[in-house]
Amino acid sequence: MLDKLKHTFKHTAIYSFGNIANKLVGILLLPFYTKALSLGEYGIYDIIMTTIAIFTQILIVGQSQSLIRFYTDEEYADQKGEVLNNILFFLLSVLAGFVSITLFYADELRLLLGQGIVNLTLVQLSCFVIAARIMNILFLTLLRALEKSFFFAVVSLLKFVLVLCLNIYFVIVKNWGIEGIIVAFLIGEVIQIFVLTPSYLKRSKFKINFLLLKSLISFGSPLIFSSLASILLNMGNRYFLLYLANEDAVGIYALASRYAGILNNFFIQAFNMSILPIAFKMYLKPDAKRYFSKIFTYYILFLVWAGLTFILFGNDLIKLVSNKVEFYDAYKILPILILGYIFVGIKGFANIGLYINKKTSLVALFTILALSINILLNILLIPMYSYVGSAISMLVTFIFLFAITLGGSQKQYKVDFEYRRIIYLFSLGIIFWAIFEIFIIENKIVELLLKSISVFLFPIILVISGFLEEVEKTRIKELYLQYSKLSEWEKLINRKKN
Repeated sequence: MLDKLKHTFKHTAIYSFGNIANKLVGILLLPFYTKALSLGEYGIYDIIMTTIAIFTQILIVGQSQSLIRFYTDEEYADQKGEVLNNILFFLLSVLAGFVSITLFYADELRLLLGQGIVNLTLVQLSCFVIAARIMNILFLTLLRALEKSFFFAVVSLLKFVLVLCLNIYFVIVKNWGIEGIIVAFLIGEVIQIFVLTPSYLKRSKFKINFLLLKSLISFGSPLIFSSLASILLNMGNRYFLLYLANEDAVGIYALASRYAGILNNFFIQAFNMSILPIAFKMYLKPDAKRYFSKIFTYYILFLVWAGLTFILFGNDLIKLVSNKVEFYDAYKILPILILGYIFVGIKGFANIGLYINKKTSLVALFTILALSINILLNILLIPMYSYVGSAISMLVTFIFLFAITLGGSQKQYKVDFEYRRIIYLFSLGIIFWAIFEIFIIENKIVELLLKSISVFLFPIILVISGFLEEVEKTRIKELYLQYSKLSEWEKLINRKKN
């Protein structure tokens, strides 16, 4: 069990690094973006990135999940090369049609985005970013299937450094604004394609198997709806804010969401990427359900602890990265968004039973139901409460989606999760947050010190209050002793060298 946990967290940590490298550009450059762009322009930039993300999810047609499911399945062990080739052939065909149609209707599309603020060049550039990003998602998914997490991280890091430098050059030096941001991302995607293509083609078998292709599309295509609905749940409210409020409301929500999204991008998405291939390989083993139950508890422990940290220091960090006072209101919705992302994370884990039994149609159904509720809530709440109403609708929707997903998944593959411990974790996190909301501390240094102590005390209180089981305490002691012995050996070796 311990070895399996180490294996899972090792890959999660590396995928976290690789995954955040792509997203970290938007975080690190926030001071530059908020200086170079107005609040409304920042909102339009976020609308463009949201549109890119939505079309990416639609046009990949669930084939990243198909690759993971079929490439790692022993039933298709002799057809791995054909799986890769057929997915590549299918996606290239889809993208050829998409690029042609988009370029033809580019002028009409720009009017839908930003109400005339978006120019023709931005639409054309965004089209090519979408196509290039889909190819990279496919190639990186193969690395996940092969569990080549280190290579995944290295490639992502190189792309991160390149895109970061290009953003600084185009946005700050050349003063290209939103256009410079999109050009930087496009160059990064194209170069990554050149790096990853040889590895993918080397493992492909150049043969079109229509029966296999049908199976791949049948598995992946229902996920178009769930993936689209999922990303609309996360990002679609920008469009409601744009048309029911204004660009400034989009800008405030976008900044808060980008900061809260660090938790999602850094750990949640990375964890979900690493857990699925592992789950497919071990779900039939005798101790699989106990493993999933323990992982779920530890996962929530980390999310609550990390989420609490983000909330406590969120106001100060938002002020630190924002060059203009007009961005400061983003903190008002930060706690709501972070709690929402925690439910996004645990919902992703709850999906495992549905994926194991190939019930992807239920994944799509549940997500579409949640999207319907989200749309209704946005229409009702945004006219009255602007971006605050949008944040509330996001939280309510993800709590609902988690509940129905967990219920459906348990019917397919029942796991006895530790619900009492999970409720305790959430309760403790809310108490810590409420203390700093109720009691206002005037001295900023004292406030930051007390918040730091609170973050440190959170796991200590769990231990003191009896949260850990005896076997868990024993394992922690064993790990500590093992680490202590290694440290002693290192000291001894250094003494001999000296």
